[in-house]
Amino acid sequence: MRNFVEGQLQNVAESELSSLGTDFIISSAQRLAELLFPYLSPVPSNLADPLWPQQQYVAANPSIVDTAIDFKNLEPGSVEEMVADLLSSADNMLGNVVDDETHPNGEDLGINGIVRQFLLEDDGSLWIPIGELPFFDPVLFEGHDKVSETKITIVG
Repeated sequence: MRNFVEGQLQNVAESELSSLGTDFIISSAQRLAELLFPYLSPVPSNLADPLWPQQQYVAANPSIVDTAIDFKNLEPGSVEEMVADLLSSADNMLGNVVDDETHPNGEDLGINGIVRQFLLEDDGSLWIPIGELPFFDPVLFEGHDKVSETKITIVG
């Protein structure tokens, strides 16, 4: 009988404690919303619409619509046609299969050859000295207490 009662009490305690955290968070969020509601104001339309600055610019400069680039209807000899030709040439140079003596098959994509030639080492690895990167801090942990001082860094 004792085991049965202990089991039932354990089940009740577990179910109550498991919902306690969820109930606390929900009630706290609701209370916070009630406290902040008087201070909230409606968002103006110019801040709510991400295209508002563009629409205002076009409204102030209606001729900009006539000078926008239409890549579907390019006029021969225009700057737009030259830009399209440049993009097409870059796509062909980087995306087509070219002869490559460094690749086992003897050919590879153009972009892969450029990456191997200018970025990778002879063994195909990419060596980045992370200690020289401006945003990298080699100190992983630094702590000081009454007895000791600890500093963990990345070296190499």
